[in-house]
Amino acid sequence: MDIAGLLGTFSSSLGFYIDEFNRIFVHVSESLPVVGNQIESRVKEIQDLRESQENDLELLEGLIEDLGQVRLPVFEIIIELQRQDIINQQLNHLVDAVKDVHQIIVEDKALFDDFSRKKGQKEFEEDYRHLFTLVAFLLNNLEKQMVHINGDLTDLVDIMDQRFSDLHTKIIALYNDRKEIDRSGQKPGETVLSIIKSTKDLSFELEQYSNFFKRLRILQEDLNRELTLCISLKEDVEAFQKEVGGPIPLKECRFTSTIIQKIVEKLSVEEERQTLREEYSELHIEERFTRDVVLF
Repeated sequence: MDIAGLLGTFSSSLGFYIDEFNRIFVHVSESLPVVGNQIESRVKEIQDLRESQENDLELLEGLIEDLGQVRLPVFEIIIELQRQDIINQQLNHLVDAVKDVHQIIVEDKALFDDFSRKKGQKEFEEDYRHLFTLVAFLLNNLEKQMVHINGDLTDLVDIMDQRFSDLHTKIIALYNDRKEIDRSGQKPGETVLSIIKSTKDLSFELEQYSNFFKRLRILQEDLNRELTLCISLKEDVEAFQKEVGGPIPLKECRFTSTIIQKIVEKLSVEEERQTLREEYSELHIEERFTRDVVLF
């Protein structure tokens, strides 16, 4: 029974996913403001041209309106990206919790050597019950947290993906509308032609974001597979618990005031705390103004 190995692998996997999510979101969050500033700059440039180029007035007004419809979604997406910070914090909390429990299991490695023989010996029973209570508590809440986090990620990716798709459609439509100018025989000035060309460049730039979201969805699928392994481990631990006398009430577990306390404190969302209140009657969890968690 390699609980330490499985927890260590899971911790490493979570760290990898955090790095990958961050890499993608950092790239998008750094690139988008640049795109937004480009659009802002073009809008200002067009507004200045209106005063000096009366012949292109109708065209310029159309460009301002079209670019204005693109500009707002860009900044809406930037605001949505702020949700990623919360998700990232939750994932890091999970890593910390897994590492803490992993360390405890590693320190008690000798107990898990030849477990099939030791589990029937009275002198080891209490140690097993305390350790399995800790691991089961971690895995139970790990499952709930990961389901919660993955739901948040799915919502965020869906929203971002849809908004980028809408934005890209608007850019393409804007560029296609501008191509009608060539067919109409109008001869706008060089500056106006440069602005029109920039809409094409924007459309090409936005195409890359679809690949980012494909990568995010693949990461989510991988994360779900890791979650399945955690659930399987939880079922094994629950079976082991029955073999050594069952779980210990949390208020009696020797890890309650240390590792379990830390795990509970990581659950900063009130609805998750409410779940703990309902599921673990031996824990009394109060929400204070400081959002501290108190266990009795």
